Amino acid sequence: TTLQAMSKDDAFNKRAINITQDKDNPVFKVESKSGSSNGQYDITVEKLAKTSKFDGTFDSSTTPLITQEGTLTFKAGDKTFDVDVKAGDSLQSIRKRINNDADNFGLSVNIMNTSDGKSKLVIDSGISGSGKDLQITGNTTELTDNFTSKLSKTQSAQDAQIKVDGNTLTSATNTFDGNIVGLKLTVLRE
Repeated sequence: TTLQAMSKDDAFNKRAINITQDKDNPVFKVESKSGSSNGQYDITVEKLAKTSKFDGTFDSSTTPLITQEGTLTFKAGDKTFDVDVKAGDSLQSIRKRINNDADNFGLSVNIMNTSDGKSKLVIDSGISGSGKDLQITGNTTELTDNFTSKLSKTQSAQDAQIKVDGNTLTSATNTFDGNIVGLKLTVLRE
């Protein structure tokens, strides 16, 4: 039995990962994959990947915003989905329609009721990476005037960026898988 275990290809020459960083507040985590080789790298996290975010202030979350049916379209990168809006929909019902839509690609919408009695709608695209900023359009003048025109971008989508031995590497997510052969690196903070 012992010899059988020792006859497997991966029984010897295993690789161990040693990382010099604060164990209580790590900058990244590393996983070894098959095909990894010995190496030592100086890695610096320069930027985390970010999703695009929008917000907008409305008078109320419960007052009807829309008097006619229409469609809102959300697009980020190559992902897109449409949400039908009904006459009489309020900010709360529009939020619920967006979050519960079966085609939603990970976008999230929340409402904050602020101390001045207003309602702030906050939208996070859920898709990170440069060039993948969220675009929101309405197919009626009312949707444009009462909804999309009140939204402003508060954060642009961006790639994660690290330096490995002075070389700049980028990823649309916070994971660098295969950029260094045999290693999967996930950045956690700058």
